[in-house]
Parts: sequence; structure tokens; C-alpha cells
Amino acid sequence: YHGFFPLHSYPLLGKFFWFLTMAAMGLAAVFLWMIAHRLASGSTLSERHVNRILAVAWLLYILYVGFIDYHFVAAIVFYLPALLSLLIILLKKRTTMGGSSITVISILLMLFASLLQQLKFGIEALQLDHNTIYHLLQALALLGFYLGLSRLDRLRIAPIVIAK
Repeated sequence: YHGFFPLHSYPLLGKFFWFLTMAAMGLAAVFLWMIAHRLASGSTLSERHVNRILAVAWLLYILYVGFIDYHFVAAIVFYLPALLSLLIILLKKRTTMGGSSITVISILLMLFASLLQQLKFGIEALQLDHNTIYHLLQALALLGFYLGLSRLDRLRIAPIVIAK
């Protein structure tokens, strides 16, 4: 499990916080899909329907990680398609949208950080293991992602609405 409550020491707290971590990753994927949809279509007509579908998908994901498989790969399978879809949309629209270049670079940094983590790349001389390097690069990427998205004009059209 992730964080300060390892399974062998704190089984209930470990499971609880790991479930919250997985739920948060799933919710982040839902928001990535919402952003991708908004950037791809520019239309708010079908946005409510898409958001409802995403809400159901997230609930199914929660049930899956809660009762069937809590391993991190489940979060990756749910999250990665949304991130890659957003990357493709931004690459196609990068010349017409301010802020998209920063967002694209940030997504690529996220993917690079994940690759380094999976390869268990660390810098022993600085006592940085693969997880530390991943989290440092991910923090930088998330800052850039936020700054890039905040500059995208299409996201300012209307607030994201899940249901009415």
C-alpha cells in the first residue's frame, strides 16, 4: 500500500488509505476525460450526457478496486487512456490554443516519470530512489499541467456540470 500505513503494520488503515488513493486516481481520470471532451468538441450540448457516463464509469471503477482488484495496475488501466487522449487532442490543437504546449510538455514529463519509476531508475549518489525521482518529476509535471490548462481558452466556456 501507499504512504504511511503499510499493510503489515496497519492493515485497516493501509487498506482505507490505499482505496482513497485509488479512488482519487480514478476521479482524476474522469476529469481528464471531461477536459478532453470539452477540448475535442467545443460543444456543451452532449456534455451532460458524457459527464453522466463518466460518473457511472467512475462508480464501476470504485466497485472494481474496492471488491475485485486493488492493485495499482487497475488505476493505470483506468487513467492512461484518458491522459493519452488528452495528449493527442492537445497535439492536434497546439497551434490554435495558447497554453497547450506547456500542457503537452507536462503530460510527456508525467509519462517519462512513470517510465523511470517502472525501470526503478534512481540516483544513488544523491540517495534518491525511483519513487522519490518519480514524485519529484510528477510534482513538477502537475504544476506545469495546471499552468498550461489555466491558459486554455476553451476550458473557460462554462463550468463542468455532472448532472442537473
